[in-house]
Amino acid sequence: QGVDISDIEVIVQWRVTYPMNALWQRFGRAARGAGKEAIAVLLAEPKYFDDEKALTA
Repeated sequence: QGVDISDIEVIVQWRVTYPMNALWQRFGRAARGAGKEAIAVLLAEPKYFDDEKALTA
């Protein structure tokens, strides 16, 4: 049940709108096949990278 388009080389995700495991699945849709490479870019708000906040939550 996924996208299988062989020529996807770049995936850009604006904001964290899914759980991270779903984002990794989405990023994995790029570069399907042996020897292919791709880039995944996540543009996210700083709050998703605030380690101190996560430790006190």
